[in-house]
Amino acid sequence: MSTEWYYFIATPEIYPSLEGYVDASRGYPIGGSKASTLRGLPPAEDLGTTNDDSGNLMLQLETWRVNSADFTSLDPYISSGEVSVITKDEWDALLPVEDEDLLDPIIETI
Repeated sequence: MSTEWYYFIATPEIYPSLEGYVDASRGYPIGGSKASTLRGLPPAEDLGTTNDDSGNLMLQLETWRVNSADFTSLDPYISSGEVSVITKDEWDALLPVEDEDLLDPIIETI
């Protein structure tokens, strides 16, 4: 991919498994005297959902955070359709639509 980001779509049902994998493979939670990292991925409730009514979660990660072992671990989920790696254009097309944007044309006609 020619971007500095990877774009993932995951079913809500599989996301806890992804969180568990990342935490285990990175050794989270990590605590220290200066800083701590409690988790490797954001909680599901902090992620956007796709605008296609599938309920799938959207996760954008910088490429340096993802390695070949991660993709190997994702292979079964990708094969089953529970996780997809998508392009930036596909990501943009699936971004949630803000309700305010939907209301603007209605307000303008009133």
